[in-house]
Formats: sequence, C-alpha cells, structure tokens
Amino acid sequence: MSADPRAALNQLVAAFERHLEASSTRHGDDDPTVVAAYEDLADAFEAYDGALYDAKRRGKKRVETRPRSMLRGLMG
Repeated sequence: MSADPRAALNQLVAAFERHLEASSTRHGDDDPTVVAAYEDLADAFEAYDGALYDAKRRGKKRVETRPRSMLRGLMG
C-alpha cells in the first residue's frame, strides 16, 4: 500500500458521511444500503491504517490506530 495518509483520511471521512446518510434513511435492521456503507467504512479505515503504517515505514510518524474489531465495537 502506498496511499497518502491525508488522502486516505479524506476517504475515511467521506465513508463516515455515506454511512451516516445511509443510516438516517435505513429501511429495517438489515438494510443493504447501510450494510454496504458499513463495509465501505471498514475498508476505508483499513486503508487509512495501512497508509499510516506505510508512512511510518518511510520515516514519518505513525499515529496509533484501533483494529477493525475495535471499529465494529464503536459502531455498534
């Protein structure tokens, strides 16, 4: 992975916004739009975490992040 951490963060924020939008118009507990938005959010988080890790390997400071299982706990 060689993504820029700032770009990955922007994608993560956009994924949070899509998840919020999908959640606010959900149709039942298993709404496929919400499920897809959640999965996209989890993927964006992993991409952001990977970008931070790669930046550290290139000599930049890495901010500690939480694993995907922790993200799931935060999101319910």
